Amino acid sequence: MRPVLVTDHPELLDNCLRVAAAVGVEIELVPDVGAARARWGGGSLVLVGADVAQRVALAAPSRRSGVIVVALEEPDATIWQAAVSLGAEHVAVFPTADSWLAARFADAQQGPVRSGLVVGVRGAHGGVGTSTIAAGLSLVAARNGHRTLLIDGDCAAGGLDVLLGAEDEPGMRWPEIMSARGRIAPSDFESALPHLNGMSVLSWDRGPLMPFVGDAVEAVMATAVRGFDVTIVDLGRDSDTCFESHLSATVLVVAASVLSVAAAHRLLQSSGRLIDPLHLIVRGSRADADLVAESLGRPVTAVCPDEGDVRRAAGEGELPAMRRRGSLTAACTTLMAALHPQPLAA
Repeated sequence: MRPVLVTDHPELLDNCLRVAAAVGVEIELVPDVGAARARWGGGSLVLVGADVAQRVALAAPSRRSGVIVVALEEPDATIWQAAVSLGAEHVAVFPTADSWLAARFADAQQGPVRSGLVVGVRGAHGGVGTSTIAAGLSLVAARNGHRTLLIDGDCAAGGLDVLLGAEDEPGMRWPEIMSARGRIAPSDFESALPHLNGMSVLSWDRGPLMPFVGDAVEAVMATAVRGFDVTIVDLGRDSDTCFESHLSATVLVVAASVLSVAAAHRLLQSSGRLIDPLHLIVRGSRADADLVAESLGRPVTAVCPDEGDVRRAAGEGELPAMRRRGSLTAACTTLMAALHPQPLAA
């Protein structure tokens, strides 16, 4: 479906056509309010010119998403009131809003915008198997039919692609994306990444250490939310501040030890470090999990025994072949059911 533009102002029309043409989008012009009501539900977006915004609002069209008021100068109170009445998501003023509107046109051309689940997985401390749990969750999500992205959020580690046995798979890694700014088309992003067992993977490589670039993280995460049903971020010790504003939930991996419980307790006391809803997964037995839950005053969502076959698979890049009835699969299936109850992607 094409965006619909309601305006009778030649300059507004020219500006909208100019921005749309830059991203290869065609606009359907609706020159009067009566025709606008008939086409209100039909376009991927509805752009309402400031010249007709009040009249369109008085016509009281049904509420819908994707309504944008466009203007040539900062709107006055009456235009803002009309925008509110129309349920507009944004008031775009030319030429300041050119890049924003171009990105919105591109989004609409991609089809329905997702609002995907973004889960951060972090360990109470190093060595508890955080990356293994993050990879396991991603594999389970992909097996459940979700469009899944696994992000390596630890720039100091060896690369999640190694853990998955995918270090030789073609596709972009973090260093090649660090120059990204603004919005990335989800389809372009997905096709540029390595793919494994039905999921996309954004990993670090084996090059020199480099820090995350805030603008690149923003661009990647905005694309992840719009383009994927489930995004799992394997958080490093210092990376969570880059990603935390994008997280929908957190998984905290705790080992069955005094040291691990003490470290988890400190994290739980640190405001903003763990995004609710928070799910605990304990590496140990069910009895261990009960003790951890009692010590932390939080329920445990899943238990994953620290078995040798899981450690061996992680060490040898064989996690994608993990048994469907193994302990890791069972724990990650329980976690995914709590995080994302729907078994199939919409």
